[in-house]
Amino acid sequence: MLNAILHAKSGRHGEAEARTPWRETFRDSEDFITATLFERLSYLSGPTAMSILAEATRRDAGGDGAKLFGWRMAEITEIAFWPLWEDPLPEAWRKEPDVFLTLRVGDPQQVIHLIVEAKRGGAPQLQEQWCNQLRCYNDLRHEDASPDLVGYLAIGGHVPDPTAYRGAGLKQRPDTLFAIAGWEDMARGVAQALDTSAPAEARILKDMQEALTLFGYLHVKFEDTLKHMAEVDARAVTSFGAWT
Repeated sequence: MLNAILHAKSGRHGEAEARTPWRETFRDSEDFITATLFERLSYLSGPTAMSILAEATRRDAGGDGAKLFGWRMAEITEIAFWPLWEDPLPEAWRKEPDVFLTLRVGDPQQVIHLIVEAKRGGAPQLQEQWCNQLRCYNDLRHEDASPDLVGYLAIGGHVPDPTAYRGAGLKQRPDTLFAIAGWEDMARGVAQALDTSAPAEARILKDMQEALTLFGYLHVKFEDTLKHMAEVDARAVTSFGAWT
């Protein structure tokens, strides 16, 4: 489906004059970018997936991205999209995180449970949503042994007050590790992984890169020669403009 949309072969949906191109619907949907990116992330080798998530969360100076994703030995063993979790509060609606992953990392091996909440564009991440999901997670019955680490990844949108959000989340579960990333950060991580990827993984990474580009997140890598170019004197630009 992704390639049909990317190459304008997916047609339209809806009725009569109101029919909308699937490409436009895909571009405007937070759920589509979440499913497209994280589904393909789970197809990658563990170390490659970790390198992307580590790079995506690198700019989150107060976060726990390095603790969650700085593993050389790693494997994504389970992934669930939009799981419905019962809320232990009376008469409360079930809660639905965007993605829930189980990762096995390190040697000796440890288990990480990772909750992912994704937002599109400038939509705010919601502190109440973080707390609600962690409260529901605490009430889950895990088939395996309890995890060694519990992580919460907020990707996309914006977090008005990261310290306050983390503090509120820690009241629900004190051992939670929090990380914040933008889709543009994910695009940078994918681009860097492409530089060193094997051919089999490169195809998956290129799919991810094209999907991110469709959503408006393109990482442009500047050549080292451009970084070291001398600064142009503004007076020279003005003189050149007058002369031409």
